[in-house]
Amino acid sequence: MGAGAAADATGRRPGGTQMALAAVSLDDKYALDEGRIYLTGTQALVRLPMMQRQRDVAAGLNTACFISGYRGSPLGGFDRELWAAKRFVERVFVVEADRRERH
Repeated sequence: MGAGAAADATGRRPGGTQMALAAVSLDDKYALDEGRIYLTGTQALVRLPMMQRQRDVAAGLNTACFISGYRGSPLGGFDRELWAAKRFVERVFVVEADRRERH
């Protein structure tokens, strides 16, 4: 078995050598600016306007994003995921209006 042999769930390679495990956090999907992240499709859609805002700021642009939806939308979990990521979304000045405030 070569040095590239797959590790088991404990991080051990065949032959007993220990492989270094990276520190991983559930916040990585929104907090990391580089490297590999693991996220669902809906989480990727939440991350997209945050990344666009960062690109716009880096290009010297002052842009905004408006996210809207409707009851029964195929992306029904999108608003819930936005709320779950609120502290990350607010860092890049993307704000979701609460539907109850518009009545």
